[in-house]
Amino acid sequence: MLFIKEEGERLWQVIQQRDMEGMVAKKYESTYQSRRSKDWLKIINYKYIDAYVKGMMTEEFGWIIEIDTNEGRQYGGVIHVGVPLWAKSELSMRIKAFTKERKKKAVYWKEDIPITVKFRAWTENGLLRIPEFDGFR
Repeated sequence: MLFIKEEGERLWQVIQQRDMEGMVAKKYESTYQSRRSKDWLKIINYKYIDAYVKGMMTEEFGWIIEIDTNEGRQYGGVIHVGVPLWAKSELSMRIKAFTKERKKKAVYWKEDIPITVKFRAWTENGLLRIPEFDGFR
């Protein structure tokens, strides 16, 4: 593990330049704990991308998203976290008039709901790793 006392800001710049996922910052005198602690912080170098909500899961919460790639529009993953109640209500209002198609455990629509998504990294399959809602566009 790399340890750099009093050089956290410089280390963060290197993490961003190298497109690394993030770092852990801790109080100097704190010891390791096997649970979450205010003395240890996980600082994530989020990436941001424009995406489109194209459906939602029916048995558990999840927004199904698509993203634009060099190969065209494709599936980007499912947002399970970071969606506040007001945004869930807003999406419900927007899709009321849409024609919907039910498939397995999801409902889909053709119209685009443009959003911004923050995520940690790209998976090996080209999906967004732990995508989170960041706002409507």
